Amino acid sequence: MPLVVTDCDTYVRVEVHGVLATGIAREATPEDVAIISRANRFLLDLAGVTDITANALVLAVQPRTRTPRPVRISVFAPNALAFGWTRQLLLAGDADPERVGVFRDEESALEWLRASPANER
Repeated sequence: MPLVVTDCDTYVRVEVHGVLATGIAREATPEDVAIISRANRFLLDLAGVTDITANALVLAVQPRTRTPRPVRISVFAPNALAFGWTRQLLLAGDADPERVGVFRDEESALEWLRASPANER
């Protein structure tokens, strides 16, 4: 399965395996969607990504669904392809650095995710 969603108590881990393509969210099961809809902290694990066919610039300009709750997303992107693609997406989409972080090592990604921005304390 290219998408694995795990409830880790204080955050939700979303692992992507294989090719990261436009529409990968459609791989989520109804149970995955239920877990994601209740969470506000996410670790997006791109360690298993082998190729990326999704266009970061196109995704960056797509309309987004806004959530009524603050969301914090930490991206674990250990390889150059995933790290560079994610940074490109975040820069093109004007992401809030208080809400989204990209890291090459998992421990740093988790540490940042667990830290609360000033407005959530």
